[in-house]
Amino acid sequence: MPLNAGCYANLDDLSSLRHALRGRRLKAQQKLWAQLSGSHHAVQKGRGMEFSEVRQYQPGDDVRTIDWRVTARTQKPHTKVYIEEQERPVILCLQQTPDLFFGSHIRFKSVQALQVAALFAWLTLQHNDQIGGYLFNQQIHHWTAPKHHHSHVLRLLQQGLDLQQQLKQPESYHPQLWEQHLKQLQKAVKPGCQLILIGDLLSFSPSALRIIHQLKRQHDLIACHIYDRLEADLPHLGSVKLTDGTNELQIDSETPDMRQQYRDSYQQRFQNIRQQLLAFKIPVIALRADADPVAELMQQGVLL
Repeated sequence: MPLNAGCYANLDDLSSLRHALRGRRLKAQQKLWAQLSGSHHAVQKGRGMEFSEVRQYQPGDDVRTIDWRVTARTQKPHTKVYIEEQERPVILCLQQTPDLFFGSHIRFKSVQALQVAALFAWLTLQHNDQIGGYLFNQQIHHWTAPKHHHSHVLRLLQQGLDLQQQLKQPESYHPQLWEQHLKQLQKAVKPGCQLILIGDLLSFSPSALRIIHQLKRQHDLIACHIYDRLEADLPHLGSVKLTDGTNELQIDSETPDMRQQYRDSYQQRFQNIRQQLLAFKIPVIALRADADPVAELMQQGVLL
């Protein structure tokens, strides 16, 4: 394995991820939001759903979808099954900035973000939907209009790899970047898409969140937060020096109070962003950089 295998992704690995998705599908948007927001209300059938079939009632089915005519005729409870319409293009908005060029175990956050983007791209293609992308780093961006083709996904992933190869060292984040690129995304996409934001959600500024709220009025959104375990929990390392590339901080990682403050600080920042997004009815998925992304999405109930 190359020494920089965890620092940069490669096209072969990103391509092979499609094999792990056979037979898998993404949970419907409304159900995903209800699950990740902690809501237990039944999901209403509405716009974006179409009739699929009538089958025998199964435990857990919504009683409001019972087909009473078929039930009366067969003397056995039957329910109507609806599926989400497959007409909405999926647009990946992928962050590949220097603050993601960091990882304490297995792989960098930038690599995990691109892997997650690849999973959603292959999943979209598997569902016969169109896939497009808005990918950016600290210098440039690539906009790819949605299409449905295997070679189109490969082109999209290669663009992500090209942006990633420009990352050479970690740097502190520029808070205007998400805002700047979300404005460009807003101009590029047509109403009615599903947008998947992939990166460090803690980079969202109040201005970026306002644009996300505007986007939600015309699109379905999912937000994928990529983080490193070192950001969420301080290991026992004795006296350590932390830096964001510009500023430095010396701390004693063995002090229980310091470790608790460190954990609380991260959780407070993450929960603040999460609650704001959930208020917009945007599902929030948190993925650790060193986790198996397929297994993690399945465990969280995002993939079925």
